[in-house]
Amino acid sequence: MTGSSFAIPNTPFGPYVIAGFFYAVKHLGLTDQMVMGYDANQTSRIIQKVKNDPIMNMIVKKFNVNLIPVNHVDVDDDENT
Repeated sequence: MTGSSFAIPNTPFGPYVIAGFFYAVKHLGLTDQMVMGYDANQTSRIIQKVKNDPIMNMIVKKFNVNLIPVNHVDVDDDENT
């Protein structure tokens, strides 16, 4: 999951994001979910948003979803070494 509006931790996710996340986790069994921001701070804000959203947080807890933080800066650094 990624996106610029995702990095605003106090706003809830929209219905399409929640439905897509739920479908991926429950019906496709994708319990390892990458959370990608531009840098570590943005990625942290996105994870905080998931935890602040009551429905997303419930899905994460109920299905034991592993949120894997990834950020563009670190990926880009790895490619350049």
